[in-house]
Amino acid sequence: GYTGPVFFCDTDCAYEAKVSFIGTSNQVAAYEGGVYGVAVNGEATKALIIYGQEGDNTSNLRKAGYEQALAEAGLEPVAEVSGNNTTDGATKVMENQLIANPDINLVLCHNDDTAIGALNACRQAGVEGVTIIGFDGNASAIELIASGDLQATIAQQPKLMGYLSVEAALKVLNGEEVDKNIVVSTVIIDSENCAEYLG
Repeated sequence: GYTGPVFFCDTDCAYEAKVSFIGTSNQVAAYEGGVYGVAVNGEATKALIIYGQEGDNTSNLRKAGYEQALAEAGLEPVAEVSGNNTTDGATKVMENQLIANPDINLVLCHNDDTAIGALNACRQAGVEGVTIIGFDGNASAIELIASGDLQATIAQQPKLMGYLSVEAALKVLNGEEVDKNIVVSTVIIDSENCAEYLG
């Protein structure tokens, strides 16, 4: 069996022989996106959280980050519902929420497919002025940010994670020390910087 150094990239895990985790905390990234979202609407923020699969670790962390951002602003989410990680699931959830909570003006989403679903529901209902924030930095979401339909997406810089993982492995193989946790910063992609990520 393999007995060399072990690195975790993007998703961390408790493992005795782990040398380093290279990545972004899902909770921290979602927190930063939540803070950004609250800043858009200020004190009038009425936030809906559409999270992923029930009980999924990534979903739980992202939901916790959004909740933390709202709590620090003295806010509670209007509702928290699962969109099952799909565009269709999120569309149905958003349709229901626009009826149940018509004053929603911020939607914090588990991923970009969820954000697109929320956007579809708003379009179909003729509702404008809802700030929708996705997560993952997918090209489909970035195009919708460029066209002014989505507000933002939270991106975790996977290429940089990969680069830093290889760099850390080489250092260890050369007998150098590396940090136990190499933090890759989150980027919030919105209309200000989306041109850099189109392509």
